[in-house]
Amino acid sequence: MTLKNYESSVDKVVKIAKELLGKQSIKVLVEVGARDCRETLSFYKLLPNANIYTFECNPQTLPDCRAAVKNKPRINLIEKAVSNVTGIIKFYPINPSKTITTWANGNPGASSIFKASGKYPVEKYIQDEIEVESIRLEDFIKENSIDTIDLMWMDIQGAELLALKGLGDRIQQLKLVYLEIEFFEIYKDQPLYDDLRAFLNKKGFLLVGFTNIGKYSGDAIFVNGKYFDNYFKKLKCNILNQYTHLKYKAYRIVSFV
Repeated sequence: MTLKNYESSVDKVVKIAKELLGKQSIKVLVEVGARDCRETLSFYKLLPNANIYTFECNPQTLPDCRAAVKNKPRINLIEKAVSNVTGIIKFYPINPSKTITTWANGNPGASSIFKASGKYPVEKYIQDEIEVESIRLEDFIKENSIDTIDLMWMDIQGAELLALKGLGDRIQQLKLVYLEIEFFEIYKDQPLYDDLRAFLNKKGFLLVGFTNIGKYSGDAIFVNGKYFDNYFKKLKCNILNQYTHLKYKAYRIVSFV
């Protein structure tokens, strides 16, 4: 995804969130996978009433994050990975000098807690191995006395399902989630879109649509049905039943691209 796509997705997500939650109702935003905090600053500008908790663990991009959020009182940078584990975990940052990519900086945003599968035809990722501190979101929410997460933005290269599982029962306090999805195993043994959808559906979340979609990956928005039941009744659509058996290319019907 290009920087332009990122900015466009932020605008789309904020617009949708405001329509569903109300312009003044987005008080807590959790961003999992800040990269260099460019999107964080966009959220900061577009959501003047929100406290933003943004997570990043990649030592390659953390200096950019620290500089970006300096003197931004509503932004809380947490220098940790997010997964289903609180403790020390393996992390595989991109080696920018050896990775084959069109990104001028070597695409450090493709770093992950998963190893690259080697199957992805668009880019060839060469990763190093380090250890980083990780936290479960359930633990973080308890430690920081957060009652409700109005909006969550997730882009952690195949680890989104692990992070969602790390919410535990607190997932019911999440209203709306935007997350990167993959239809193809870019990272070894990573969960794919069907796995994410099945988990979220089981937890009562419904697919709103896609802000971006391609052959290998995309970006999807799900909402917690208990907060938006009337919204979906008004639209007279049962997303769970309607889209379960469609092929991926048919998802453009409900996309925002």
